[in-house]
Amino acid sequence: LTSTMAQPKLISCITTSCPSSSVTVNGGGGSLSIMSPQSASVLSSLRMTADMGGKAALGVSTFSLFPERFSPAGTRLALGYGENSARANDAYAMLISIRMGSLPPILHWKSRLPEAQMTAGLIVSRCGYYIVGGGASGTCYVWSSIGGNLLKTFKAHYRSCTCLEWSDCGRWLVTGGADGMVHFFSLLELVRKTTGKSKRSISPIHSWSTHTMKVNAIVSLLGTRMVTASDDGQLSIIELFSHAVIATIQLPHSIKCLVHHRNRLFAGSSHGTVYVIDLGAYAMHRTDQMGVANTAKRRKRNAASSELQASDVFHSGESGSDVAAGIGYQTELIGHEHAVTAISIASHESQDILISGDDSGTIRTWDIDSRGSLSMIRPWSSSAATAGVVVPDKKDKSGNKKSKKDLHPVTSILVLSEPEAATISVGNSPFAPGGRKSNASSIVRLLAPLKRYEQQADDEDSRYLKVPFMKPKRDMETLEYWDANVYSIQGDSSGGMSAYYTTENDIVISNGENDAATANNSNTNDDAAASISSKSALDATLSQAKHDAARMAKEENESLMQSLEDKDAELERLRKELAEQRSQVERWETVNNRLMQKLKKSGGK
Repeated sequence: LTSTMAQPKLISCITTSCPSSSVTVNGGGGSLSIMSPQSASVLSSLRMTADMGGKAALGVSTFSLFPERFSPAGTRLALGYGENSARANDAYAMLISIRMGSLPPILHWKSRLPEAQMTAGLIVSRCGYYIVGGGASGTCYVWSSIGGNLLKTFKAHYRSCTCLEWSDCGRWLVTGGADGMVHFFSLLELVRKTTGKSKRSISPIHSWSTHTMKVNAIVSLLGTRMVTASDDGQLSIIELFSHAVIATIQLPHSIKCLVHHRNRLFAGSSHGTVYVIDLGAYAMHRTDQMGVANTAKRRKRNAASSELQASDVFHSGESGSDVAAGIGYQTELIGHEHAVTAISIASHESQDILISGDDSGTIRTWDIDSRGSLSMIRPWSSSAATAGVVVPDKKDKSGNKKSKKDLHPVTSILVLSEPEAATISVGNSPFAPGGRKSNASSIVRLLAPLKRYEQQADDEDSRYLKVPFMKPKRDMETLEYWDANVYSIQGDSSGGMSAYYTTENDIVISNGENDAATANNSNTNDDAAASISSKSALDATLSQAKHDAARMAKEENESLMQSLEDKDAELERLRKELAEQRSQVERWETVNNRLMQKLKKSGGK
């Protein structure tokens, strides 16, 4: 039965920072193109502009998906970041809906950001309620996706922040920068509510300095392990909580993008090669390598003790040369002529397809098992009038490659299941309280444009928006339920302990064994308790609430009086110090006047 079940259709969202001047009829050419990984055909495209006239195209540098439960039926919401391709220092955040079938995406809004260049782009948290961005100044920004308020800014790197990534559980943020540093932050610390007096700078939990050049990519593994890639060609596998660098893999070229799939790393290099590293085979290789090194050391010690020649010792260690060469854990996919800038995996049925895009706008699909290229497409090429047309490499008359204006660098590739109206229910969304359905406009209205500036300290509470679907119910039925509900503490129904709250909010604990003889009385009491009117329960709750409010007001008044007394005492102390200083100044003036008189008398003589 499982073999005949149809899997959801996959689509890949491909973005570029330099779109074409126009969008073709059958797709392609826009800032965002929707492609089918199986047929390598462009389904639809979206072209965005940064000006009202529509002449300045708006590219997309990063693309991050919201959780599926945030999306209405038949769509998938995503957050993009892009820059004006015609003018520098003009960047925007944008909310886009990806629709089912060949329907083109929809741009809901775009908004300017605090920095002109967000070099790390924008990413959405795993829960969907927070957005983090990294700028060229090294500063990171944290927004609330509900309302778009800027919650916090903090300095993460002393040079530009280049990449951001969440851990596997979504609770930890890892940042990489042009300074070669990798920092580790807690999401709870980033969104914690602070007051004006308690504001302090946010420090990373730990930092790593394994790279010597700019960090370009970070991916998460299972658990708390992360992989970082840099321009120095080094891949570093780090563990967040032990702060250990588990392994380092040196590649011949700088790494621009990275993805992890089924215990394998796929790294796109600046020379157009995609390196495939099997982590299991690499672990076996390192184990064998360490075994060869230990054997060589042991033989060297034995040779020194038996006075053997050093040449005999090195000759005996040549048996591990094949292991030291690293053959078996690393393979290469060769086909791109430009730097590979984006990479992703599409798992469809029993086939794993690798999708890679380079700096010229060429997209290739690969079969991972056979390591062969399946297709090639250029959605931003002028000759790609129809989707799915394979375009050969073009050169000018002198035989040189295309000029820079003809290049359309691929910035991101995201693979997701095509939204289907029959499988996505708005009732499962957190934006539909009480089982009532909500439409797409209400969800998009909550995901407001991102604010450029942080609100003042006196408006601290307004920055943290109260989400409407998280508001507790205070109706009569709910109050009655929580007033008379019985809570099980320990044990079973035969002889355990139980506790319940009475109308006076006193906890009553009963033992099943001791109360077995009073079962009839318990039944009578239960009937009497059931006859208590809802009005009396509500009155008891209101009286308790008034009592708590009075107690809190009294405590607040006492603390206020105490603070006033402390301030009065401090003011009195300052007055005494001021009087002492004045008296000291007067004494020194008197002494100075006497000395001046003596000097005048001595000068007159």
